[in-house]
Amino acid sequence: MITVIEGPMGTGKTLILAKLAKADLDRGRKVYALAPFAFEGWEEFSLDLLGSERLRDCSIYLDTPCDFLDSHRTMSKTNTLMAYLTSQYRKRLIDLYISVPNRDLIDKRVRRLVTTRICCGPVSDGKGQVSIVDESTGDHTEVEIDLVGLYPLVEGYQCPEEAPSRETLDFIKRALKE
Repeated sequence: MITVIEGPMGTGKTLILAKLAKADLDRGRKVYALAPFAFEGWEEFSLDLLGSERLRDCSIYLDTPCDFLDSHRTMSKTNTLMAYLTSQYRKRLIDLYISVPNRDLIDKRVRRLVTTRICCGPVSDGKGQVSIVDESTGDHTEVEIDLVGLYPLVEGYQCPEEAPSRETLDFIKRALKE
């Protein structure tokens, strides 16, 4: 399964990634990650692992993996290796989780294989609105997640600033009209 977690900055993508990785570890699954997780039991994902048999029957978590799946570098060696890995995910029993601000930033060879999309929406009072979409059927489920409770799962995580206030937005509108 290839899952993309997408949404604007501060909507909980990294926190959701951490929650899923922790759940995978708790059920005994091997976890590799390129993310700042604050819990033990996972190994850092690196390019050296791409050709390795260690990447079998495991989950890989990539938090904004610009160097690995960048849509602007489709011919790079790294992108080519990652595209090969993602094309083999079913045979290798790999679950791949990728968090990005916008899925268009991901190499199109990988984007075409996405099975599940988690869309992060507005955050209010520490709760995030999330839509989980099954890409094969189009079915979706709406979920509210307590993001504050997930802060300890990510190293150095600090509460994001709230959305711009009404005063700030009004100021911008007035300034641009003058």
